Amino acid sequence: MKKAGRNPAKPERKPDLDAELITKRGCVSAVGDSAVEIQLCGPEGACAECGMCEGAGKRDRRITVRRSANLEFGRMVKVTFPYRSVWTPVFFVFILPLMLFFAFLAAASGVVSAARVDDTLGTAVVGISALVGLTVGLWISFAYERRFRQRIFEETIVDVDNDACPA
Repeated sequence: MKKAGRNPAKPERKPDLDAELITKRGCVSAVGDSAVEIQLCGPEGACAECGMCEGAGKRDRRITVRRSANLEFGRMVKVTFPYRSVWTPVFFVFILPLMLFFAFLAAASGVVSAARVDDTLGTAVVGISALVGLTVGLWISFAYERRFRQRIFEETIVDVDNDACPA
């Protein structure tokens, strides 16, 4: 008779959550009383595996995070972000507004055809409804982005490297 539960031959593994976090290297470019600005280098760690940032490496990317006591200007740092996936921001910024646009468009189209409204008025109602759906989606996107930036500011982990930043 088999016992319910774990198999003693296979020990239970806990996932290494740190390995999944997105990590980048950067250089401290400005130091304030309560915040530090970091200029990020190219993608590393989980972010490099994703491949979505390849084109982003060509532009100047800076973030502002809460200041740690040991950060000084010109110091190389390792930045670990408080999120594990790039897909959540992609969903809220791109996919959700488009989904709401098409959902409002389809709903308004169904109501207009069921009510047998005049073509000109029906087209206007459908168009306005689709724009309302897009506006709601963008409003949710901006609210998420505001919360996302606040979370990055407060929860990003910055570790000092011993290297100096390249000139």
